[in-house]
Amino acid sequence: MATTSYVFEMQQKLYPVFKSPWHNLNAVILNVCQSHGDSDRVACEKRDQVHQRIRDQLRILIERVSEPRGMRDTMPSSTPVYYNELEEMFAPRNSRPQPHNNKRLQRFVDEELDRWMNDPIEPSRNLNNNKPESVLSFWGRMEREGNYRLLPKVVKELFAIPMSSCQIERDFSVSGSMITTQRTSLSQHNIDMCSFLYGNRDFIDLLQCEAIPRGQHRQHIPSCFTLPLDADPDIYMDMDSIMDDMMTNFVSSATLYEDQKEEV
Repeated sequence: MATTSYVFEMQQKLYPVFKSPWHNLNAVILNVCQSHGDSDRVACEKRDQVHQRIRDQLRILIERVSEPRGMRDTMPSSTPVYYNELEEMFAPRNSRPQPHNNKRLQRFVDEELDRWMNDPIEPSRNLNNNKPESVLSFWGRMEREGNYRLLPKVVKELFAIPMSSCQIERDFSVSGSMITTQRTSLSQHNIDMCSFLYGNRDFIDLLQCEAIPRGQHRQHIPSCFTLPLDADPDIYMDMDSIMDDMMTNFVSSATLYEDQKEEV
């Protein structure tokens, strides 16, 4: 438990739809404990320990991103200054403690976490397609409205970590399938661009036309691609005449004349 990063669980805590653990995380913990033969009391204790561990990890991450960028790197070092060699050799090296105000930040973090867990707010949905907004759009709206100050900062850092490597491995697989012996003339730029477009299909629409409604595909087939086999024979020619016309279009008249002379 102490060696687990809990990245997925922290992402779940900050997801407005899945932040409640009663139907997902708690069920997983209890099922795992039961499979190991633990009693209900022990399973509940481990469940509480997991939730506390997730909260501690989330608090550490929030405190880290809440500090001004580069504060720890640019903080001046308290190197003691000595006036002679004897003082440098035997004087006690007492470092002056750096002032900090971590308790106030911890209280603010705990207050914002508790308020978020009890907040019944949900992502806004588009009335046309009933599609909810993404988690980053949701937290961007929360930051603009001033509802939360610290959590939107940690969301930018936390959701930059992919929850699974399946999509990355799938992109590598597609790139490997494109680079074959028949396609060695592709440049590196074209391969990278094709891989990018495959993984981000929302950025491009090659057809630039509206989708054909379901059940109306036959109405959009060009007439040049269809053969009127069930047409009225009084209006259209018979099948032999159609085949003769098709052969005439593919073979020149001079070639047909030479073939007829050879047969005679």
